[in-house]
Amino acid sequence: MLNRHSLSAFVLFGAFFLFIPAFLGAAWTWNEPLPQGNALAAVARSTDGDVVVAVGNYGTVVRKSGSGTWEALPPIAGGVALSAVVWSGTKFLVTGPEAGLWESIDGLAWTLRDAAVKGDFLFALGNTVVCLAADSAWTSAGGAPFQQYSLKAKSLSPYRTAAFSAGTLVIVRNDGSIASTQNGTDWTFPTVRADTFFYTVAGGADGFLFGAIDRTAGNASPLLVQLNNSGETADI
Repeated sequence: MLNRHSLSAFVLFGAFFLFIPAFLGAAWTWNEPLPQGNALAAVARSTDGDVVVAVGNYGTVVRKSGSGTWEALPPIAGGVALSAVVWSGTKFLVTGPEAGLWESIDGLAWTLRDAAVKGDFLFALGNTVVCLAADSAWTSAGGAPFQQYSLKAKSLSPYRTAAFSAGTLVIVRNDGSIASTQNGTDWTFPTVRADTFFYTVAGGADGFLFGAIDRTAGNASPLLVQLNNSGETADI
């Protein structure tokens, strides 16, 4: 015969095993931080500024419209890392090293445009979209199919990073020099500042800002070099 203590233990034991299936079958939802917790790599907004899209690890896409709050969308590209997003003038384009090229008019519904186009950076040069990968570049003018060419054949790779300002795309090569293009195909190699090793660049409304090292007369001093849209340079 069960005494009072044994009966209580039996009831608790049974309730525990009744609770486990319900617990394991419960639907889990993300709680903190909101709207999601994956690292983000790039952000872009539509021409009118009404829609902003950011992308990142595990196929993450988050979207904000107007004065609304950020919304986490279902992952795209099979959940692989997304490294770049750009507004082409008519739609958002997204890519990553293994993601292919995805597109969306409103940032909500995404479709795979070209599985072969993969890269680390996306830029819109007028009506031309440029996708930069490690050793190659893809270009599409006016919505035409993307064409690939070798960066190595144009002496552009390996490169460290890239940035865009006022219709010009600039890359910083591993040897500390820079190259620029306004159409994604024809490149020049300007001398922004003599005896200078460039290692990073950021683009803004007024031009570019380079992180560099001054190598004049055996010097190795770090410095910032500004290049405005008129081609004028200044140390800052």
